[in-house]
Amino acid sequence: MQALVIVRVWRPDVAILDVEVDGVSGVDLATRMRNEVAGPKMLLPVTWVRANDEFVRVNIGAFDDRLQEPVDRNELLGRLEAHACRRTSA
Repeated sequence: MQALVIVRVWRPDVAILDVEVDGVSGVDLATRMRNEVAGPKMLLPVTWVRANDEFVRVNIGAFDDRLQEPVDRNELLGRLEAHACRRTSA
């Protein structure tokens, strides 16, 4: 997966992943990032699905939070700011 290579090389603090794109599961990708790569420190899924079963599936521990499509810019910036504050206070 190209995303794993990018994360290994760039080592970002945050990765924003589509829950499913081009047949690749964002949940599987997030799990691999957690298990195989040192980082990112925060994984955010983006999904348009509102069903309760999808919400549970997305929040099984692979991700730190969740964003609903269409992503609100202020909501995204607020989550990134909160993450940055947690990292600086830790």
